[in-house]
Amino acid sequence: DADHTNGVYLQQNNSSWLAYSDVRLKENIHDYSVLDKIDNYRAVSYDWKANKTSDVGVIAQEIVRSFPEVVDVGDDDLNKAVKVGEQGVWGVKYDKLAALAMQGVKEIYESLKQVIKDVSNLKAFVATEKSEKDIRIKNLEIENAQLKAYLCQKDPSAPFCQSAQRLPANH
Repeated sequence: DADHTNGVYLQQNNSSWLAYSDVRLKENIHDYSVLDKIDNYRAVSYDWKANKTSDVGVIAQEIVRSFPEVVDVGDDDLNKAVKVGEQGVWGVKYDKLAALAMQGVKEIYESLKQVIKDVSNLKAFVATEKSEKDIRIKNLEIENAQLKAYLCQKDPSAPFCQSAQRLPANH
C-alpha cells in the first residue's frame, strides 16, 4: 500500500513473506480478547466449486461477526454467482488468524494456570480438614475410652462395660 503500513515484503535469505509489525509503526495499541468472541467461530472443510478440490478454512460471512478485522467485506447478495478475483467477493486475512489463535491459547493457558492453582488450594484445604478431622476423631476416641473406663469403674455391670456386648467396630 502507499504508506507501507499494510504491505508485505521479502527479506534476503528468507523463505516467506513478512508483514510489517514494528511497534514504532503503530499507535492506539490495546490488548485483544479472543475467547469471549470465539462462540461464533467455525472452522469448516469444503470443496471449491471451480475445481472440486478439498480445503479447510472459515466462512468470511460468518467470521465477520466475531472478528471483523480479518475480513475483507464484499457484496451482500449471497444469491449472486461470483468467481475468485471478482469485485464483491468476500475475503479472509488468514495470516491475522494466527495472532488471534496465539492470543486464544494464551487466554486458555492463563485460565488453566488459575484452575491448577485453585485445585492445589482445594487439595491443601481438604488435606488440612481431613487431618484436623482425624485428630478430632482420635481425641474423641481417647475421651470415650476414658469416660468408659471411669463409668465401668463406678458401675462394672453397665452394658457397655461387658466386652461380649460391644457393638461391631463399623457401628
